Amino acid sequence: MIDRVKDILDLNNSFFSFFKKIGWVFLLNILFLVTSIPIVTIGASATAMYTVLNKIIEEREFRFFKDYFTSFGENFLQSTAMWLLMLLITGIIYLDFGYVFQEMAGRFAYIMKIGTIIVAVLFCMIANAVFPLIAKFDLTMKEIIPTAIQISFQHVGLSLESVAFTLA
Repeated sequence: MIDRVKDILDLNNSFFSFFKKIGWVFLLNILFLVTSIPIVTIGASATAMYTVLNKIIEEREFRFFKDYFTSFGENFLQSTAMWLLMLLITGIIYLDFGYVFQEMAGRFAYIMKIGTIIVAVLFCMIANAVFPLIAKFDLTMKEIIPTAIQISFQHVGLSLESVAFTLA
C-alpha cells in the first residue's frame, strides 16, 4: 500500500512526466510568440522552438531559456534568410490565388485553380520541414530545400497531416 502511494506521488512517474512535458510545450509556445513579435524573427524563433522541442521529446537534459536563446542566436541568419524566402514565395502564391480565383474564368481557370492549390499545398509541405531541419542538422542553405523536399515526399501522409494542423 505504501509503495503504491509512493509510486503515485513520485514526480518521475509517467503521469507527472507527461504533464511536465505539456507544461514545457506551453511555455515554449509563449516564448515563441514573444520572440516572433518582430515578424522578421519568426524563422529564428521557429528554429529555436524546434531545438528545445527536440530535447524535450528525446528526454535529454536542457536549460529552457539558455538553449532557446543559444539556438536563436546561432541560427538567426540562416533561419531568417529561409523565413524571408518563404515569406516571398507565400506572397507570390497569395497573389496568384487572388488573380486565378478572382480574374480568371472558363476551363483554363479551373485547371489553374487546381494547379494553384496543388502548388500551395506542396509549398506548405516543404515549408513545414525547413525549420525542424535547421534545428536538428547542420545543413547549408543549398542543402536545406532539397532535403525538405525529399523528406516531404518520402513521408507524404505525415507532411499532409502537418499541413492540415498548420492550417487549422
